[in-house]
Amino acid sequence: MARKAKPRRDPLAGWKTFGLPAFASALAPWQEKLTQAALIPEYYQPQANALASLIGPLVCFCLWLTCDRLSRRALIRLCLGALALLAAGLAGCLALLATLDVTWFPGETALAIIQVAWPLLYLGLFAALAAAIVSGLLLGGQD
Repeated sequence: MARKAKPRRDPLAGWKTFGLPAFASALAPWQEKLTQAALIPEYYQPQANALASLIGPLVCFCLWLTCDRLSRRALIRLCLGALALLAAGLAGCLALLATLDVTWFPGETALAIIQVAWPLLYLGLFAALAAAIVSGLLLGGQD
């Protein structure tokens, strides 16, 4: 027996209500606080903030277009996973900020790894935040 195809929701159907103005006004107070937060040394901050400004909306857009086919259970898993990654990334950034060159003085190799991993961890915060927001919005729109 053929499975009935689930009708695909139009991601722009609620544009007047949940459109970019509503989305931007809901996130605007948090965007500057997140991008200016002391989660990463000032040395990396300008480059990471420029990329974070691109990653967040790009992840939102891609997930909004692709996740509408997911079941409610899959959306819940995505939302909880994104929130867990957000919390873990935030904890990682704060732990590095508190310990690096304060109580922990890594060697040359570890420092080279940290110089790549820390900005990536910081950018992952924005991707996880975007995934949590989109999956939450999609969950809110399901019957």
